[in-house]
Amino acid sequence: MPRPLRFADLRVVGELLFFSANDGQRGAEVWVTDGTSAGTRLLVDVEPGPRSSLPGRLTAWGDVAIWTASGPGTTWTSDGTTAGTRELRPGGTAWSRAPIGLEPAGSRRLVLAAATAGSGTEPWISDGTPAGTVQLAELNPQYSSDPFHLTLSNGKIIFSADDGTHGRELWVLDPGASAQGVGATCPTLGTTLRLQSDDPVQGAVANVSIAGAAPSTAGALWLALPGRPVAAGPCLLHLDAASTAFVGAITPAAGRWNLPVPVPALPGLRGLRVAWQALLAPAAGPLGADLTNTVVWTLGE
Repeated sequence: MPRPLRFADLRVVGELLFFSANDGQRGAEVWVTDGTSAGTRLLVDVEPGPRSSLPGRLTAWGDVAIWTASGPGTTWTSDGTTAGTRELRPGGTAWSRAPIGLEPAGSRRLVLAAATAGSGTEPWISDGTPAGTVQLAELNPQYSSDPFHLTLSNGKIIFSADDGTHGRELWVLDPGASAQGVGATCPTLGTTLRLQSDDPVQGAVANVSIAGAAPSTAGALWLALPGRPVAAGPCLLHLDAASTAFVGAITPAAGRWNLPVPVPALPGLRGLRVAWQALLAPAAGPLGADLTNTVVWTLGE
């Protein structure tokens, strides 16, 4: 493989690293690597030949990466395979340029700011399929509301927009159930440990899972109300100490572990936020432990 001359936008997704690179022959495009020479390759040549597709906003969304190709004005998703790399298109009116502000709204959906000829730039939501890629609202019927800084916070999508009447102000949208990663793994054992989860849709089952665990480790999973970060040695706990409950022991197999959790359907629990975090340590051998990132659930539809 020709050695990339310039690379940027490094983003870890699962056990793969996605990045933008220019190898001097095909312009700047998105590449993927598993950390080996044999496992490093170009994902898709969006702009064939030496022209660059100008990839940007490379974002991790669950087990896939998503990015914009500003040159041709397209958006792409990939699981790291050729078959799993495809262009994201809306099911109805075409976008007039590449979307901006890509922000995961949990494990199922993504929010973004996209423009069409008829509505201008407005907030959109997507589940990764054309049918599930729709405009959320037309906040400014006359021009564009130009949503900026779309952010998932406390289970809500917060952003600034101009509705044509009140000027640029803060807005909030409810995306429904969401699972949001908070903080980072504290890998004292040098692993790529990570805690992840499905969105906690009420009345369904959400999987809380661990990947990248070191061999021969065991540990514990806790559930609590979200708390302010508290130092635990070199690591951070994001759980409220007074409400922390032990869920169960963790014994990963081949670095992975999964717990199916039935999500209560009680209407009064809609919007409830709870946090998960885990600790793993070697069953035998050197001292040390890995504290995972935190996953914060917001229960909903």
